[in-house]
Amino acid sequence: MLFVHEIKEYRKDYESEFEMMSKIVAENGGVIRAENWSEEIFKKAFTCVVTRCFGWSMPSTMVVPVADNLNHFILDSSYELFHAKLHKQCLLKPKHQW
Repeated sequence: MLFVHEIKEYRKDYESEFEMMSKIVAENGGVIRAENWSEEIFKKAFTCVVTRCFGWSMPSTMVVPVADNLNHFILDSSYELFHAKLHKQCLLKPKHQW
């Protein structure tokens, strides 16, 4: 159940980022003109950045463009998802409330 809640939180972050970028494009234009702006374009850019961004639990983050090559090794890797806010909620609430 924790994974479901984490995805919902992530969706809120995604929607918030899309709204913020949409306002910037509408007001300023810049590299992307408003008439060329769409959620599909945002989704591609967002996916590219978040899949190559490291350091979410650190004081700062960085984008690593060659990150696709970092996880290709002959040994299997395992990852553990940790969302500090949701884990804390999970520990504080009775199990039936999730």
